[in-house]
Amino acid sequence: MWASVGHPASEHALTAMAEMGRDISRHRSRGVTRGIIDQAALVLGMTPNHVEAVKAAFPHAVDKIHLIAEIAGQSYGVDDPYGAPLDSYRATAAELDALIEEGYDKIIKWAESSNE
Repeated sequence: MWASVGHPASEHALTAMAEMGRDISRHRSRGVTRGIIDQAALVLGMTPNHVEAVKAAFPHAVDKIHLIAEIAGQSYGVDDPYGAPLDSYRATAAELDALIEEGYDKIIKWAESSNE
């Protein structure tokens, strides 16, 4: 929601993701806009505060905005490791990976239902 535009991923994020076999070196931050929300089939946020802020800013899209843990049948926030040590980035990356793996079918279902 409040990212400075155009910044690359942090060194710790690059390292944690590279260790998982993912290259995010081309990633650049951007703020959330109506255009991004409107084009998205599904919007997943890490923390309840992020999700609520996006829903408040874009009330027309609340049906496609969810907490990422919900895809795995959970209802908790995933800690944002920004500014934390590398091990925190590793833990968050592993947690997100597990949630996405477990909730992949739900991601597809929600995305398809938002396009109907």
